[in-house]
Amino acid sequence: MRYANTRSGNGRSLFITAVLCMASSLPATLLVAQIVDDPVLRSVEGIEISDRAGEKAPLDLVFRDQNGHQVRLGEIVDGSKPVVINFVYFACPMLCNLVFEGVVDSVEKSGLTLSEDFDVITMSIDPRDGFGDAHKRKKLLIGEYEERRELGGDGPSGEEIARGWHFLTGKEAQIRPFAEALGFEYRWNDFRGEYAHGAGIFLLTPEGTIARTLFGIAYEPQTFRLSLVEAADGKVGNALDRVLLLCFYYDPTLAQYGPAARNLMKLGGVVFVVILLIFLFRMRRQDRMRAQAVTVEPDNQ
Repeated sequence: MRYANTRSGNGRSLFITAVLCMASSLPATLLVAQIVDDPVLRSVEGIEISDRAGEKAPLDLVFRDQNGHQVRLGEIVDGSKPVVINFVYFACPMLCNLVFEGVVDSVEKSGLTLSEDFDVITMSIDPRDGFGDAHKRKKLLIGEYEERRELGGDGPSGEEIARGWHFLTGKEAQIRPFAEALGFEYRWNDFRGEYAHGAGIFLLTPEGTIARTLFGIAYEPQTFRLSLVEAADGKVGNALDRVLLLCFYYDPTLAQYGPAARNLMKLGGVVFVVILLIFLFRMRRQDRMRAQAVTVEPDNQ
């Protein structure tokens, strides 16, 4: 699903061509100075996504959903299930769409059920976006999943999306505090007429505590699933998921779960004790059977 930036003009390409032509005739030292002072580079300097696991999200903030209704975050993050937060703005020319597609793929391949096991909030950081824009985006999302299901995909149904995937818009006074609380930085770039921001998603516990931050534009399905299972404290998923969480831990440098040596050693110790107990039980049972055989033999002679 790709969305063009309807707010950018066709003059940008002509402008860039003119700049390149002028740059080719500039002295090397002057060209380097201009590159160092590039307003685009300045716009993204210092912008990052922070991992604030353990901190509480402000659930009292009020936004407007895709139907134009005012909704308090605490009405969605209501203690029943974990919630995935995805920041976008609907006129974004590229990065937001890539992150959004990463969420769409992970939801489809997670094996969990949207609206039952978890919810998703796609929130616009642009106060110019209205609920009409959000409504269009949700309608397109339902259409994409319908196409995927026709091709054999296992994504959510339109009804599950209607219940469990929320598109929210709001004013700067509400958007900024929520984004900052989760660790998502963004900045408007006058030169490009776009927002500069990072790529990643946030997973909240049912009570609204930040459980995990997944960086990048793609999220490995098992990592996405286990992060939700962990955020829900094992209340979603199956027994195998809980065993995997015992044996694996999340490695932020790899953005995925890897084996935890300490947990593996603990599990190995438990398995060893169980095997030892079974062995001792069988040995004791055999000793009893031998003892009974010895006491019975004289009576048979």
